Amino acid sequence: MKNSATYLTVFMILVMCGCTALSQQKGSPTPPVEGNKPQNSNSVSEPRTADEFANILAVPGAEATFKERQELRDLLGWGDSCNFDAQKKADGEAGRVWGMFAGSKNYVIQVFCDTTGAYSANYLAYLFDTDAKESELLTFEYFELDKSGKYQRKTTTKPVGMEIDPKGQTITLSDRYYGASQCGWEATYRIVDRRAELIGMRAEWKCDPGTDIDRWPKLDLTSIRKKAKS
Repeated sequence: MKNSATYLTVFMILVMCGCTALSQQKGSPTPPVEGNKPQNSNSVSEPRTADEFANILAVPGAEATFKERQELRDLLGWGDSCNFDAQKKADGEAGRVWGMFAGSKNYVIQVFCDTTGAYSANYLAYLFDTDAKESELLTFEYFELDKSGKYQRKTTTKPVGMEIDPKGQTITLSDRYYGASQCGWEATYRIVDRRAELIGMRAEWKCDPGTDIDRWPKLDLTSIRKKAKS
């Protein structure tokens, strides 16, 4: 669902955030869970340009305080989707919400939701298009191998192991299985027409003995898409 009304307000909250290092958690499989869609709000004045915000957010990973997180939660309408919001934290504590550009006009808001295992966590991801002045919750496509050896196409609005690369203008999801993370999958996305387009994926499905992630083979997405079950 698109929402142009809350655009500037959300940006101004993020602009006031202190800049800290972006922390990521990765790990075991996480089932797809649908998040809430952004809610409508009153219209506001014109937002700043992408270049202006890029200068303000010069340090990748500007992190919101817990109080600012709650303001963003009301504006974007994710409700009770994230267990982190139920924690009792002081207003000034880290809110685990980051803003980063993934392209000249694509500003991605990354919202930590839940720790799902010893080394795993999932998120919500909202896209703000600085040209269209619209926001929406991103959906991510990926593929997994089932027990019969056939690929299944899946989608989620709660991506696991999420990282944003502002230089490469990509988003990476990583679902690493079991303790040593010697198996699992890693998927790469680029923002195209205000959606997360899967452009590459690699995986190691055999966990015993498994393989270091740098050696996981690339998947032939064209072939997999033709054969995969939804």
